[in-house]
This record gives sequence, structure tokens and C-alpha cells, in this order.
Amino acid sequence: MSEFSKKQDNRVRKIVQICKTLITGSITPEFYKKNKDFINSVIPSDIVLAVDRMVLENIPLADLKKGINKLLNLLYKPIVNYNSLKPKKNTLLYYLIEDNRKASILFDSIRPILNEFNKDQNNNLKREVIEKFERFKRFENHYIILENVLFPVIEKFVRDYRCLNLMWSYHDDIRRDLKDLLKELNKQDIDLRIVNYYSSRLFYNVFAMIFREEEILFPYALEKINEKELDKLLDEAMEIGFGLIEIDNKKQKTKEIDKGFADNLVKLSTGELSIEQLELIFNSLPVDITFVDQNNKVRYFSSPEERIFPRTKSIIGRDVRNCHPPESVDTVMKIIDSFRRGEKDKADFWIRFKDKYVYIQYFAVRDSNNNYKGVLEVTMDIKDIQTIKGEKRLLDWAL
Repeated sequence: MSEFSKKQDNRVRKIVQICKTLITGSITPEFYKKNKDFINSVIPSDIVLAVDRMVLENIPLADLKKGINKLLNLLYKPIVNYNSLKPKKNTLLYYLIEDNRKASILFDSIRPILNEFNKDQNNNLKREVIEKFERFKRFENHYIILENVLFPVIEKFVRDYRCLNLMWSYHDDIRRDLKDLLKELNKQDIDLRIVNYYSSRLFYNVFAMIFREEEILFPYALEKINEKELDKLLDEAMEIGFGLIEIDNKKQKTKEIDKGFADNLVKLSTGELSIEQLELIFNSLPVDITFVDQNNKVRYFSSPEERIFPRTKSIIGRDVRNCHPPESVDTVMKIIDSFRRGEKDKADFWIRFKDKYVYIQYFAVRDSNNNYKGVLEVTMDIKDIQTIKGEKRLLDWAL
């Protein structure tokens, strides 16, 4: 281990100790004075390594988030003052930072309106507050890009990636708080305490995430991942669309095709299909399909015209445990383990999602000898299906 590595390891150990202390209490002014030199020596990558270690220690997520919030308040100055790497113009990280600027401007414009609304709950102010927060809903795409484009690449190239689990959980906090806030604002009789509670949480978490992305995660990604790998990600992000910025990307997109079969034919037990036909069939189905192999790695997803949940090519090869928010990972793994043991063959769920009623099914995939080969996730919108009544026969189609 190099001298730098030893020094960093010592810093990381101490950061972990401090964070554990912060989970159960607070830092006294005396502690700060005594450890001022240490605090000023901390660099952003120390935080990534420390969080990774604490996630591996299985500290309860709620406790860890509480401790990290306090820790980053303590270490704010040395992190901001560190001379971190900056992304090149017109790259994914550059545009994510631009997206953050738009979010900051939007939130800064909300503050004075909210203050006025606290004094006078007239309908004009109410509409203006709702409109501002409705606009912020578009910023969810920012988090979707992080979770589905950037995170998989970090997991692929960075060993100490588990801070991403924490960030995803914070994203979900923001989503839930925004939903609950808008629900309250759209009531006829508004409870200002609820409005102020959720809006305060949103302000804190949104600006905290901007700080963590730009001062910690993005510089660490630039330090650890080859620039060419990061440059590949912009097209995938643009397929999703950024939250609050629009980019005129004139670059011609080309889809990589890696067929790997002789004569462009796949021979199946019940027929033969060209690879083009096979892909068109999967993409024409009115469902989203994702296949995870027996090693828990994502191997395939379909690309229908309108997906319910986002998928990008960056998830191929990704461990399924990293494809879900931390709160739901255990349940997903219980399902998969029950399939692997042969106890279950199917699990299904249904949820309200945006304007859809989503039916999610997991199917165990087995070979002719009943050996477990993976799991198939099938998702579809059943809102319109639920309205079907009576019968409509084939001969009725043209009527």
C-alpha cells in the first residue's frame, strides 16, 4: 500500500467513526476544534470510500442517511474547497450539472412565493406554487438518468460503488415528498404545516443531492472511469431526456448490433427466425420484458415503442440487486431465491404508476430438466384492459 493509500485509509476509518457517532448524537464544538486539522484534510473520495464501508457493514439505511446528512454538513468546506476534476463541455456529466443549475433556479424562484403563500393562501398564489412544483416533476428524469445510465457504468468500473445505493434512496425520498406535497396543495382545505414540512424536506434534499453529485460523485467518476466510457453515455441519457434542459443533439445515433449467429438465423424448437424478426417480435409485444440470468445478471430487455419503466443498454451485465432501490432489494432477492430453489414459479404485483395501472409479473425460467436459468420480468399497463366488458370477436374487428 502506497503512502497516499495508507493516509487515505486512516482518514476513511476516522470518517466512519465520526459518522457512527453522528447517528446517535452530535459533534461538540470541542470535538471540532480538536479535529479541525483532520476535518480540513478530508477529500471527496474519502466520503465515497467511507460510505461504501458503512453500507457493507449493513448499518440500517435510515440511520446511515441520518448520519451522512450530519457528516456532510461537518465536512462541507473542505469538500467544496477541494480542486476536483471538472467534466468537459457537452458530455453527460456536463449536462447533468447544467440540469442541476436549472433545478436550483427553479427552487430559488419558489421560495418567495411560498413565503407569500404562508401569509395569504389566495388562489392565485396557490396556482403559482402548484405550477412551480409540477414543473419540478420533470426533474425526475435527472434521477432516472443517474440510476439507469451513470450508476451501471460506475458499478462496472469502480469497486467502491455502494454510495449509489444511498443516493438512489434519497432520490426516492424526493419523489415521495413531491408527490405528497402536490397531493396536499391540490386539496381545497390545505394544511400549511404539511405543505411546509414537505417543501422544507424537498429544498434540503434537492440541494443536498446537487452538492453530492457535483462535489463528490461526478469528480470520483471522472477520476476512476475512462473518459471514452463516459462519453458513450450521452446518447443513452438523451433517449430518456434530461429533466429541465433541452439539448439539440445533431449527432447521428447508430445502434450497435451484435448478432453472433450464422446466416442471421436463430433455430428454435418450433421454427426459425431471423434475428431481425426475433427482435421485432419482442419489441412489438404490448409488454416490457427484462431477462435476468441464473447468475443474477441482466442479459436482455425489450424496447417497445412506449416503455413503462426506463431501461438503457448500460444495465446489460448489471447485477439485479443494483437495479432496485435499497428498500425493495430484499424482496426481489427473496422472489429470485424461491425460484432458484424450485419453491415458486411466478410472482405478480399491481401498482398505480403515473396515469397507468401497472401489472408486474416475475416468471422463473427453467430448462427441460427443470434447472433454473433465470427470471423473466413482464410489465404491462392494464388500465384499458380493466374496462373491457362483454365480447368482441374476430369477425367484429372491421365493424
